[in-house]
Amino acid sequence: MKNKYLILIALILIGKVSHAQIITGSNGQIEIPNVTPSVGPLSTGSLLLFLSGDANTAIQENWGLNLGGDALRPVKIPFSSLLVGYTSGSANYGTGNAYISGVVGIGTTTVPPGYAFAVNGSAIATSFTVQSYGSWPDYVFKSGYKLLPLNDVKAYIDQNHHLPDVPSAEQVAKDGLNLGDMNKMLMQKVEELTLYLIEKDKQLNDEKEIDSKQQQQIDAQKEQLKVQQDRLEKLEKAVMKLQAQHK
Repeated sequence: MKNKYLILIALILIGKVSHAQIITGSNGQIEIPNVTPSVGPLSTGSLLLFLSGDANTAIQENWGLNLGGDALRPVKIPFSSLLVGYTSGSANYGTGNAYISGVVGIGTTTVPPGYAFAVNGSAIATSFTVQSYGSWPDYVFKSGYKLLPLNDVKAYIDQNHHLPDVPSAEQVAKDGLNLGDMNKMLMQKVEELTLYLIEKDKQLNDEKEIDSKQQQQIDAQKEQLKVQQDRLEKLEKAVMKLQAQHK
């Protein structure tokens, strides 16, 4: 009986109750009968209608409990948090928080198996963190990592039209894109590209060193040739002088 009076008092404090005939059940619960289709905002179902100004807010049972309002009078949970699928204990859940044990769909009622969150549309955020449970690809820089030769990379690209280990356009169109896996794969490719650049830089430096040594040899040969030319000119002059003396 005490619970029944508390509920009635709460209804009076909230506002005027209409279209709700309060019936006390045999075990003390409060029962609200169905309303006709022309009365309830959601067709038939037990209805509590609260008048707030000229607009109506309502609680109606119709294949589940429905909370109704309008654009200026939304359903609010002030000074508390929302628990869906959980039974509240003595924990402090704070205010303005939502805890949901099942899946969440925004703009859709279909959440693919294996996923907890689905959005039918675009999403925007100022920050987003993907917790990766796999190994970050720093193993690329460890000794023993087999870097695919560039000739083999080119052959793979010519045949498959995408990088090795990277999903194809068809795979992405079919299965979507896992941000965690893709960021890890991109980092692996960046680190591999760094190794390619380091290797190419070493080859260029080696070639420059070889070119420098070859240039030094060429310069030395030019110097020797100049010395020999000078000697030859001196010999020619000496011969011409001797020839002139014997005439």
